[in-house]
Amino acid sequence: MSSLKEEWRPVSGYEGRYEVSNLGEVASLSYNGTGKRKNLVGYIDKYGYRRYLFNVLGERKKYFAHRVVANAFINNPDNLPQVNHINCNKLDNKVSNLEWCTNEYNLRHARHNNRIKPLKGEKSGNAKLSRNDVLDLRWLYKEGYGSAIKLAKLFGVSSSQARRIISKRRWAHVI
Repeated sequence: MSSLKEEWRPVSGYEGRYEVSNLGEVASLSYNGTGKRKNLVGYIDKYGYRRYLFNVLGERKKYFAHRVVANAFINNPDNLPQVNHINCNKLDNKVSNLEWCTNEYNLRHARHNNRIKPLKGEKSGNAKLSRNDVLDLRWLYKEGYGSAIKLAKLFGVSSSQARRIISKRRWAHVI
């Protein structure tokens, strides 16, 4: 149980209609126009993030809970574009679990905590070869059309990389 005292602040752009707490809760100040305050449940999107639907005069907009909390409670002097969940729990939207960050930092944090798998092969963004290039290189080597050095030059990779591809120490997922 948290010993942190709950503090409520207006949601930017929705002052007088919605409030957000430092514990990650969101409330409507006049639920369905009744004048009664109600904590909202929101919904979990397909990526596992809690989102809220704010409705003002029939105009509805969706917001991520973590961004609403960060906007209300965490200074962002460097105008960083993303909010990171420090403990990697996408549903823990307490201010103590959030930080503004760059896209690069957010991805590095997710990889470091095994939240996303590194991309393999041509999907990695660093690949010089396609899946078909790898199959061709292996086939040419197997059929005796060239040494690893000759094939490396043909495919524009180093000879050590060509040897690793031939021996399936690289691109092992391509069979």
